[in-house]
Amino acid sequence: MKICTFLVFWFLSVFFVCASDDTPKANTQTEKKPVAHDGIKALNFKNLAGFKYEYPYEEPKGKPWELQAQFEKRVPEHVRKLNGSKVALKGFMLPVETKKDRVTKFLLMADQSSCCFGKIPEPNEWVVVDMTPKEGGPILMDQLVEIDGKIEVEEKWEEGFFVGIYHVSANTVQKSK
Repeated sequence: MKICTFLVFWFLSVFFVCASDDTPKANTQTEKKPVAHDGIKALNFKNLAGFKYEYPYEEPKGKPWELQAQFEKRVPEHVRKLNGSKVALKGFMLPVETKKDRVTKFLLMADQSSCCFGKIPEPNEWVVVDMTPKEGGPILMDQLVEIDGKIEVEEKWEEGFFVGIYHVSANTVQKSK
């Protein structure tokens, strides 16, 4: 399974670097802000992808405070403040790791065209989701799903390859209503 994870992240890294678009994105800070409900912030991909993320092509090196300063330049404060929050988010599932007929790790994407044969997503247009129950969750491909869990906003690298900036430890994944 580790090699499968590696290949998926490698695929995404290679293709969004090659297809990088320098077109300026619209300022979406006036878009819907996350709304709290029972301590859970309802997010959408406009909240997460509403800024131009300057991808570091190699894993950054340096002292922790230098790396933090670089990260702060790339990711706006209102997004960094989500770190550690309980969130709910809707998107489309791309399984990365499975156990029997359950998914234990997947990428959550804004739309179905952000996978395989469609539009190559920007690094802030996917969320790496790890299911917290050991048995995982149902595999729900090709349909809108909803997750809830705790989000980490942090650049993560695995074996020298960029994994993503959004990571959720999800309690549940279900078909969206």
